[in-house]
Amino acid sequence: MKPIGPIIKKYIEERKMVKGEVAKKVGITYNYLSTIFQKDTLDAAMLERLCVATGLHPMTFFECGKEGETVSYSDIKAKANIGNAEVKIHHNSTDYDRALADKERIIEEKNRLIEEKDKLLLEKDKRIEEKNRLIEEKERTIQILMRQLRLQDGTDSRQDN
Repeated sequence: MKPIGPIIKKYIEERKMVKGEVAKKVGITYNYLSTIFQKDTLDAAMLERLCVATGLHPMTFFECGKEGETVSYSDIKAKANIGNAEVKIHHNSTDYDRALADKERIIEEKNRLIEEKDKLLLEKDKRIEEKNRLIEEKERTIQILMRQLRLQDGTDSRQDN
């Protein structure tokens, strides 16, 4: 185990933390914090309070793992930033899998509805085209019939010339 006091002191000073504020967060006096800086060991409860107040991970004091190995300290940092709130990250795979399956079903249903809407719009467009074609055909038929009617009455403009 590494000497605790000097590591805490170095950590606080490197981050330019105010020692009085750290002591207040831990619930000790400034003088007692200065005494801790000289100690090689510390009880676990005090170490935890110091780690929470500073954001320093407790594993820092133990000689385990490989040199240069990166460790995630997000759990302690979250607790340090939030205060006394407890942060729990929990993954219940059954609930997660069920929620994921529900979302996938919803997405599939939405995609099916979009495809159905696209088909209906295409059918609608085809019907509109057919109606327009029928209207044009009826207009041509009307024009032909009106021309024939004028021919029968002798009022065709071509005959007047």
